[in-house]
Amino acid sequence: MHGEMELLVRAGLTPVEALHAATAAPAAAFRLDDRGQIAAGKRADLVLVNGNPITDIHATRDIAAVWLGGVEIDRAAWKASVAKQNDDAAKQKN
Repeated sequence: MHGEMELLVRAGLTPVEALHAATAAPAAAFRLDDRGQIAAGKRADLVLVNGNPITDIHATRDIAAVWLGGVEIDRAAWKASVAKQNDDAAKQKN
């Protein structure tokens, strides 16, 4: 997704337009009224980044925290779980 937003900006969209294309636009297209924007009563999925993606779309890659359904994700535990799944999959191939 980060690469796609970067390509959209290189193609001429503003960073704001690219962020909209990755968030609110798909939510509206799929009629997911509970997501796609930060507002009261919405789902509360949020990616907090270091930097300002409105001025530099590459800032989306520097993730500080993630919330899903209003609950902050333990990114260290998630990364460990993904690494374990990858290790298990690699062992099954051998």
